[in-house]
Amino acid sequence: MIQIDFDRRCVRVNGLDVRLTPVEYRLVATLARRAGRIVPVADLVHQAWGEASCPPGYLEIYVERLWHKLERDPKRPRLLFPDGTGYRLELDELREAG
Repeated sequence: MIQIDFDRRCVRVNGLDVRLTPVEYRLVATLARRAGRIVPVADLVHQAWGEASCPPGYLEIYVERLWHKLERDPKRPRLLFPDGTGYRLELDELREAG
């Protein structure tokens, strides 16, 4: 289960704190605010990097890092799912802290 404290910008998975970079946190927060729905790649890039464009492939690198930090088995994600147009954070696994 993922717990997110938006006020303190903290993420916990199964009760353990997860250290995220600022970009990783912005990606998780964006996905969490739209949990259960596919967030298009363009929206994720805009939220994570703002008006600056990110180099090609950066989003995929950061998502892979998130799989390693958030998932029990990164090769079989149960929380963060890819889709041809974006990514989805599974709603059943999200609980807002606080």
